[in-house]
Amino acid sequence: MNVLRAAWIPLLVSSFVACGGAPAPGPTVAKDGFTIDAELWRGDEAVIVNRASFELACPKDQVATHVLAAARHARSLSDVVMRAAQVGVDACGKRAVYVYLSQQGQWVMNTARE
Repeated sequence: MNVLRAAWIPLLVSSFVACGGAPAPGPTVAKDGFTIDAELWRGDEAVIVNRASFELACPKDQVATHVLAAARHARSLSDVVMRAAQVGVDACGKRAVYVYLSQQGQWVMNTARE
């Protein structure tokens, strides 16, 4: 049994190295002094703008976003990227902050309604 296991170890190591080990980082975007994953930001910003437009009663084209904080986000054990964690919104003269709840996988407003 140990001989069989020993035969697989070099194969697994060489496969891992041949594949480049950990995934290569994807494209990033600079936003308000933070460098975050571009793909995640596109999705996050769309969700935040949709929510802010509804919750603040403001057309989407008048909603501006500002990254206030970023945090490490694990897509998998070997794929960790930076993601916006707090986003400020200016919309039709109103301001709100949205936070990302990683365990629920959703953005929620963290500001008292007026």
